[in-house]
Amino acid sequence: MAPKLKVFEWSDGFHRFTVAATSRPKALAAWGIQQDIFASGLAREAPEAEDAEAARARPGVVVERGLAVDVGKASP
Repeated sequence: MAPKLKVFEWSDGFHRFTVAATSRPKALAAWGIQQDIFASGLAREAPEAEDAEAARARPGVVVERGLAVDVGKASP
């Protein structure tokens, strides 16, 4: 039986990156990240993420979504 896919995501503040993978290490590899950003809380398992369905449709492929930035509320 194949391992169950999980959906993981993280954000750099400007983009959200979502991927379906069987494990955290495989999600990190798909994102091209060697540091464990799950340990710091930057990445998380997100089964109900906005892009979860798209990620599950293409396991291992990162779904990138640009986030809106309200420049009027940004500090100098």
